[in-house]
Amino acid sequence: MSSECSLLCSLQLWTLKYAGLHERDISIHSYQQKPPSTKQSILPFIHNTSSSSLTSDKTPKKATYYDEYNDYFTSRSLPFHISNKIFHNLRDKLNELDNLLSTLKLIRTIWLRIDTIFLAFSNGTFVFIYIDKISRTLKNISIDKTTLEKKFHITTTISDIYFNSYGFYILYETLSKIDIFRFNKPIHTFDSKFNLSNESIRLRTEELPPYSNTIPVRRWFDVNHDHRTITIWWSMLNEGISTSGHLIDGDKKKSRFNCLSIMFPVGNQDEKETIHSIQTETSNPYYCSATPSGLTTIEMNEHVDEKKKIIGEATGGMSRDEYIDNTAADILKRIPPQYDTSKVWKKFGGENISPTSVVLLQELDRFNNLTITMSKSLTTLRRALKGEVGMSNELDDLSRALYNGQLPPMWRRLTPATKKNLANWMDHFLRRNQLYSGWINDGEPNVVWLSGLHIPESYLTALVQATCRKNGWPLDKSTLYTQVTQWETLEDVNERAHQGCFVTGLYLEGASWDIQRSCLTRQKPKVLIQELPVMKVIPIESHKLKLQNTFRCPVYVTSDRRNAMGVGLVFEADLATHEHISKWVLQGVCLILNTD
Repeated sequence: MSSECSLLCSLQLWTLKYAGLHERDISIHSYQQKPPSTKQSILPFIHNTSSSSLTSDKTPKKATYYDEYNDYFTSRSLPFHISNKIFHNLRDKLNELDNLLSTLKLIRTIWLRIDTIFLAFSNGTFVFIYIDKISRTLKNISIDKTTLEKKFHITTTISDIYFNSYGFYILYETLSKIDIFRFNKPIHTFDSKFNLSNESIRLRTEELPPYSNTIPVRRWFDVNHDHRTITIWWSMLNEGISTSGHLIDGDKKKSRFNCLSIMFPVGNQDEKETIHSIQTETSNPYYCSATPSGLTTIEMNEHVDEKKKIIGEATGGMSRDEYIDNTAADILKRIPPQYDTSKVWKKFGGENISPTSVVLLQELDRFNNLTITMSKSLTTLRRALKGEVGMSNELDDLSRALYNGQLPPMWRRLTPATKKNLANWMDHFLRRNQLYSGWINDGEPNVVWLSGLHIPESYLTALVQATCRKNGWPLDKSTLYTQVTQWETLEDVNERAHQGCFVTGLYLEGASWDIQRSCLTRQKPKVLIQELPVMKVIPIESHKLKLQNTFRCPVYVTSDRRNAMGVGLVFEADLATHEHISKWVLQGVCLILNTD
């Protein structure tokens, strides 16, 4: 097992052993360990199995912290794979460090990079944990506050410190200078006898440009893979910390951020480190690896709770019960009658019904269940408000949702996933009814409103089935791809597609669509989503599909995207791009069917 894996595991163990270490302080790299291709456990006594070998007398004793460690990884769906040797070395090293760690105060900072763990404690002590590549064991180097004060005369509060074979480098919170403490001779192997106080060290100080008096907040500490370059990013803001380590304009205005880059010498040991310092300010979060509309979304989310609390008490002097009763009566008037699915079945061919017509029947069944539940629940609620029947928990939830303008829970269970409020959801509900009635009366529409289907992926599957039946293709060797047309509205489409179908109701998030060039482009500021032009979905045999300069864009039902089980993902659309697809992946570009 790699040394990096053992470091990842050791970092997670420390988070369990010391409650003061918060999960948000852990580098994101500690979550990037991929599980092996096989499902067989590397360390049997770490996993619960029913194997008979585990019940024998030779079963190894579980680690003392197995239960909490296993629960920690299970709750986050993270892998726990580590070799037997590394595990024992790690466990022994943790026990060895217990005395040191127990005497130190709260861990203030932690970062993990390649083969080193850096711990900064609030009492001024710094610990570097690394792996000895020869003995394959964990070792540590400790720099305490006393050593810094007596030998190096450092009394200023330290912001960042980095340690390597050439020396150690200290950046202070005042950001006025950086001190470089160089060893007379590079130390490529640190043994147990190493003591920083006994080393001969030369001091070099580099002045940094003056910065704002605002209290700085360090955002990101980056070391490249060969330890030759260290880069420190920090901002003059106290908020807006990105979970990925990127800078974000926290105050939605011009923000100042700084970058310090140090490149270490390679051949000539007398050569000085190259230091570059950058100070700039920007009002464009895209420059700091954020999308232009990211701050708009953040700002909207910050105030959403406050907006929900304002439910508009100006109801014309009506009481709460009167307001709920009027709302229920208004919704009852707008509920359409149920569809006779048996008549629809006969109209579309009976026994010879097409796959897409089967999808329509399934949609009508679900829609009928929803309308029945809505009618019964609203009628019962109005009777309960009059005192004719008792008020149940479900009716109480219904009345509260109607009063607050939210979608009732009992309706939500029977409707496609949505984040809309009650008013917007009713418009969506009535438009679904128009889609179904038009489909029944006029046949399959020229352009299918994909957002109006309860299970849109079933329609796409039926589309592939119908095409395979028509062309005699094997179903298991067929797939589909998409093309974005020049038609911006469904009224522009006068006829159905000869093969495949046209769909609408898709909204692009994280990027914009250039209709002139027919490709993805950078998202416009303050534009959170953009409605995509009419898209053509085309079934094709898998071996004939050869696409270039195409981004496979995930299509989700709502802006919640999908959960860990994959619920919420509909399919992947093909969007043309003139730039590398990694740009759109990092920008989180996706298509959603239902806006908020």
